[in-house]
Amino acid sequence: MSQSARPFLKKRNRSQHLAKKPTSNPSTMPLESVDFLPAPPVVVEDEHMDYFLRRDELKAELIANDDEFCCSLIKQYMKRIQATEKELLMTAEGLGEDGVTVLTAKKNDLYNCCFAGLAKLNWDFVRIAKGVPSSRFRALLKYLVTVTFPNKTEITNAVDAEIFNELNALPLEEFTEDTLFTAWLYARWIVFIDRTARFPIIVAKQTVANPAASTDQALLQAEQHGRCIFVTRQQTAKAVEFLTKLESSNIKRIRVPTIDCFINKHPMNVENLNIWEFVITPDFGASSLYLSMEEVLNRTRYELLVANFSANHFRTAKRLCQLLLDLNISFCETEDAALAYVQFDLGDVEFYAKALGVNPDIPPLKCRDSMVAKAQGVQQIYDAKMVAVSKRIQAIEASKADEKSKLRVSAANFFLKQLESPPARQGVAPVRAPTAQEFDEFPSDGPPAFWLYTTTVADAVKSLLTVPYGLKPYSFPERFDFSPNLAEAIYQYIDKNDRNKEKFFIIIGKTFQLQNVNLTSQWEHMTNALLPLFADNKNKQYLEAVLIIETLQLKLLQTCSSFQQLPNELFVKIKNAYQSVNASSSTCIRFYRYFLPAMLNTGRSEEIERACNKCVDDAVVPFMLTLKDLINATGDASYIKKKFYQAFSKLLKNYSYDTSNKSVFTFKNFITMIQHISHQKAIRLLLSYTLQIYNKEIRDHPEHFLISSAQRSCYTFGDTYSNNEQIKWGRVDNVLSDTLATVLQSANRFLSADPYVLRATGDYLFTIGNYDCALRNYLNCLLVCTRHLSQPLYYHHPGIDDVFWKKVITCLIELKRPTEAAITGHLIIQMFDFFPHIIRILEPTTISHDAIEAYFPLIGDIAIYEAMSSAYGRLGHKRLQQKLISSVLTKTFNANGSKTLLIHEGLRRKTNWIRVLCSRVFIEK
Repeated sequence: MSQSARPFLKKRNRSQHLAKKPTSNPSTMPLESVDFLPAPPVVVEDEHMDYFLRRDELKAELIANDDEFCCSLIKQYMKRIQATEKELLMTAEGLGEDGVTVLTAKKNDLYNCCFAGLAKLNWDFVRIAKGVPSSRFRALLKYLVTVTFPNKTEITNAVDAEIFNELNALPLEEFTEDTLFTAWLYARWIVFIDRTARFPIIVAKQTVANPAASTDQALLQAEQHGRCIFVTRQQTAKAVEFLTKLESSNIKRIRVPTIDCFINKHPMNVENLNIWEFVITPDFGASSLYLSMEEVLNRTRYELLVANFSANHFRTAKRLCQLLLDLNISFCETEDAALAYVQFDLGDVEFYAKALGVNPDIPPLKCRDSMVAKAQGVQQIYDAKMVAVSKRIQAIEASKADEKSKLRVSAANFFLKQLESPPARQGVAPVRAPTAQEFDEFPSDGPPAFWLYTTTVADAVKSLLTVPYGLKPYSFPERFDFSPNLAEAIYQYIDKNDRNKEKFFIIIGKTFQLQNVNLTSQWEHMTNALLPLFADNKNKQYLEAVLIIETLQLKLLQTCSSFQQLPNELFVKIKNAYQSVNASSSTCIRFYRYFLPAMLNTGRSEEIERACNKCVDDAVVPFMLTLKDLINATGDASYIKKKFYQAFSKLLKNYSYDTSNKSVFTFKNFITMIQHISHQKAIRLLLSYTLQIYNKEIRDHPEHFLISSAQRSCYTFGDTYSNNEQIKWGRVDNVLSDTLATVLQSANRFLSADPYVLRATGDYLFTIGNYDCALRNYLNCLLVCTRHLSQPLYYHHPGIDDVFWKKVITCLIELKRPTEAAITGHLIIQMFDFFPHIIRILEPTTISHDAIEAYFPLIGDIAIYEAMSSAYGRLGHKRLQQKLISSVLTKTFNANGSKTLLIHEGLRRKTNWIRVLCSRVFIEK
């Protein structure tokens, strides 16, 4: 152990304060570094000596170091506690009252130091189990219960196997916010042990010749662990009963013991060193960390759900899963310090819901006010960047002709060389959009005609429009830009000889001018002031509605791109505007590229159906209606799946024949609509069905010796509808690829932590030969499925199968990492068809980009070890073969040893291998 990791100790006696340093070299101390201290004298006349920790330095070291440091200290202190208890039993009569006081204070102090380490680990069972044996942790829990309930003699006098039964027998009214955490922690640990340690008791026996009959410490510890598991699992029913009783508790919050509760007091009185604290108990009042009872109950329900699911109690698990889904749990408002105790992965609840057949009602997403303000700030930055980019484009266009030609040639050269051009690397300084006052000052800098075209003052424009026709001829304002939809509507509903046509164009130009700089309030004022001038036009109502729709879609786009919840006021405006438009108009459907996704994202199915009734002849209508029905479907929806697949494939087929000129809703509008869908279930369905169609078109990509033709297809949901009919595509061959690229982009934007999206994205990248990015997506999928490797290796998920691991191995082979590819084969369940290919995988070892022999101790399967050894021998790599033989086999990992130890050692190595593989892929980037 390094010098920084050594425990800080202090030597005291009753009459003086001494400090004694160890004489040995700290760098050469063994792991159990407390043992180097000399044994204290039992009685030297009236003097007692012992070692105690310096509180401030211990706290600083616990905070600064990692979990391994804390676990090692806890094991050291537990060993010293055992030695102290033995000394008390053997020499209690000869020590006298003062000697017993010293040793008792030392034992209690060491317990507090252990609890300080556990508090540093946030009382997390997964982190604790990696370094502290279960039998020792149970002893710590027993002592914690006794100091929490010192006045309960039935608890303090109970044996290890009965202490929780006595704790469960207490009425809930006797628990307080300071004592409930201990009981909650004990019950959760029992449930955790029952769920994660389901294997037979390991009997300690010698595996090699042992003439001296010495005890094998590893096997002895395994036997103690097995006994602890056997005794603890008998209390599972009581633990579940206690956790269920918490639902009726009247306590509003519970206090969590922190490090300050255990190391705030020294065994010796600071003012008078002759006074000893005989009973050193934790000060629970020193903690200021509280957990609300609602969050505690949610965490308890989640752990009971996992425990019941693991124990095949599916009825209870289904009830708990439905309860968690109905609560709409969110950790947005939880304090950061409390997240470690109450937070759990909400994605796991969805996984259990799918496995148990529970249909969750996905609520609208909520966000904090700070996130709203941050999103608005980001929107302002992007708007400013758009203005800056426009200015830069104007500056480039205004430059000299030779400079523009050089720029084109330079950009073409950089493009051909696949390099990033200097103009692309040149950053654009953020420029904010002008305010209304700044925009009003801008028109006064030019001539009067320029002022008329740029002003936003409604009275000035009104005076211009009221001039009698003929006195001042109007001309089409070329400075203004118009939407094709508006232009078509104006030409259709305004007579060619109407004198107000050019005035109407000026009004539209003004509105678009204000839209481009986000001055929507000035637009509303100007529109309300100018539209009454057209009272004599018979199509005034329709023209007003078209203008309002064109402007509202900009608001709709800006709102839905940042938030998932549509404001009710904006929805009412849009609904009224659409209702005022003629039902037979084909222009209206073009506005649906923003309207339909917004209605889908906010769950307004009736508005989607009402809007689609206006244009029943368009091909996009069946697609949208069946998608809406498929999202809302419950139970067996095979008929709806079939209808959606037919509508989707027909729509893509029509676009491939370039019939977009005949269709009102073009392919570009369809892609825009897909981009603005953020409904999670809709994105999953679109991705699955798009990949289902894409899988039929995978024909020209080369096969790999590990991946057959049938396994090269992308991963889809098992219940996705499909048929064997081949789609006859038209001459436009980029329809399917553009649609898939858009769906994948939306899926990775809104569902970046979804295992299915990561697996499907990796499969698509694998299909097109982008093995580096495919490998990163595969390992990201693995991290999500295992909660960043906190779940055991045998955690099963539908997205992690043998085909998944074969594709990971293929990616490693293509990236010239054959050793990693061969070792990853031990994660395949059906390895028999993988063994013949190991020699072919290891052939390019001489040009390998991995660490080769450094990975050998991480091989977790004897069969893979034997196959790699045989392959190295046949390839002539004798040195690697000898290194493999000397690195892999150990006492716990060999074919002739204990089968149970072999299995658990293999699981440990496989888990460590996945950690190494993930660090190899992610850290190097």
